[in-house]
Amino acid sequence: MTNLHIRERITNTRLYSKIANIGSTSILLAASILTALLIVTPTVSADVLGYPYPTDTEAPCEFAPNGGASCTNPNDSSDKYDWGVWVGTVFHPYRNGFEYRNCTDYVQWKESTSPTNISVPSSFGNGGQWYNNAPTTEQSTTPLAWDAAVVPGNPGHVAFVESVNTDGTITVSEYNQNGQGTGDKRTGTASSMGFTKFVDFGVHPVGGNATAVAYANIGGVYNVFWGTDNGTINNTYWGNGTTLGTSSEATGLDHITSVAFYNDNGVYHVISGTTTGKIYDTFWGNGTNPQTVTKASQLGTVNSIALQVVNGVYNVVSGTSGGYVYDTYWGNGTNLGTSIEATGLGTINAVAFYLDGSTYNVFEGTNDGIIYSTYWASGGSSTTNEKYPTPN
Repeated sequence: MTNLHIRERITNTRLYSKIANIGSTSILLAASILTALLIVTPTVSADVLGYPYPTDTEAPCEFAPNGGASCTNPNDSSDKYDWGVWVGTVFHPYRNGFEYRNCTDYVQWKESTSPTNISVPSSFGNGGQWYNNAPTTEQSTTPLAWDAAVVPGNPGHVAFVESVNTDGTITVSEYNQNGQGTGDKRTGTASSMGFTKFVDFGVHPVGGNATAVAYANIGGVYNVFWGTDNGTINNTYWGNGTTLGTSSEATGLDHITSVAFYNDNGVYHVISGTTTGKIYDTFWGNGTNPQTVTKASQLGTVNSIALQVVNGVYNVVSGTSGGYVYDTYWGNGTNLGTSIEATGLGTINAVAFYLDGSTYNVFEGTNDGIIYSTYWASGGSSTTNEKYPTPN
């Protein structure tokens, strides 16, 4: 069976125009490809976060059942947050020098977990004192993943930096921010959440499960570029006298499903697709610091991408769970845009991309065991044929 699929142009206005979720905590207004206004209010989600003492079962209130949600001493309203463990008739509110289910105990526990295994001294004190009590070599005003984020004061507050995101926000996890001894995650600008100081322990693990890889041999050095389910882009390299190492080039992206690589005159580009329908371009090198730009969004779940760069124009073909084939293009004077090249193909698991003269050829493999071929000339309509099983 042969099906003709006329592609639909998606303008930048459609992809990047005003995105506003009523009741959402963030509004993104993109005035153009080059300029954008970001207004962010922190988003909050409740979570026990893996902390070993998350509830009254593991760490009850000393004054239960009369302490209330904030575990308040019924004889002293200023005495709060005294969760802990009973050993016989003796109540123990501290472990490792920090009080159970408080912000400080959560962050010191989180920093102590693998792969960092950092021991936070009890002399750091209350959450808001951590920055001043840390060694000057660990004091920072710029957040990095696995830092402690501090709201200065006494008691103040401290949280764990999960990620630094490409839109200028950070994601933190924390305990007792609500004064009720529970955990949550928040995303917002550091300043909007009150975090003005950070403690940098000097260890910033890549983390996440590798979900996609691409490879290039550059000057005899093996480079493996890989993306993760927690939204990092990493480069592992070795060979030709280069010591084995791994660098993290982007964090805070969405769940990455596929990556492609291109070396543009010493500037490395890692293109990635995500479960949230985004196409990212992460680039660095040749004097350029790592940065990530969103090239497409709202595509549905992207399962596979393929890349061709022709005369300076990037063409990223993506196949989705919804059976769409997209072509996202930009560069060398070509305005950023995305076109639909095929629809109705079922769940696309893999794509390959080949340029034959001026004809673009994309081959798709689906969850139904079908191989399709989609082709089009620049600026023209696209056609999709079934190639396997052999049509009658």
